[in-house]
Amino acid sequence: MPRPSSLSVLLNKNGRRTFGAYYTNADGTTFYMAYRNSSKRFQGIFLQGEPDISTAIRKGKACWAIDEADLINCRARGIKFVGVLDRGTGDRYLTTIDKWFSDSAVYNYASRGGSLQRYLPLQYFRRQVGKSKV
Repeated sequence: MPRPSSLSVLLNKNGRRTFGAYYTNADGTTFYMAYRNSSKRFQGIFLQGEPDISTAIRKGKACWAIDEADLINCRARGIKFVGVLDRGTGDRYLTTIDKWFSDSAVYNYASRGGSLQRYLPLQYFRRQVGKSKV
């Protein structure tokens, strides 16, 4: 992934809440990163009912989730890569937008005040570990 200083950023906001950002490289390539804020590694990952992250990863159930409306907007903009940026740890997970529409599960949280979400298992992502604090 390119260095953050070489990117232009357009935030994806709704009111005061920031969901992520569209990043554009110097060569014109654009990708979307959904923001997650966690104090520990793997904190925001959906475990699909498994008791811990290790079990969920081993069984292939550990997933990142993104609102379907955001994914549809990315596809309409012609974005080829979509991922998750864990702002707490600095970890970055990136995959193609095609994976989000072909290999993801869909859950509807509208009855609980949420929205339609797509969940994609971790094995579909390329992970870049953030810098650890010592």
